[in-house]
Amino acid sequence: MFALVMMLGVALTLSAVVVTAVFFRQQTMHMFETRPKLVSRVTKGLQVLSGSILIIVAAHELLGR
Repeated sequence: MFALVMMLGVALTLSAVVVTAVFFRQQTMHMFETRPKLVSRVTKGLQVLSGSILIIVAAHELLGR
């Protein structure tokens, strides 16, 4: 009985994960299709932010010692 309940719980959890992933994918694709400029600005902003963080960490490692 325990194994049956455990398998049912695992199946329900995996089903919820799949439904959530499919929904998220559909919403993401819709956003890419309807707002390409927004997506472009966000990705460029993230690139600038990550590059700035890398430069700050490198400067701290070189000058901080």
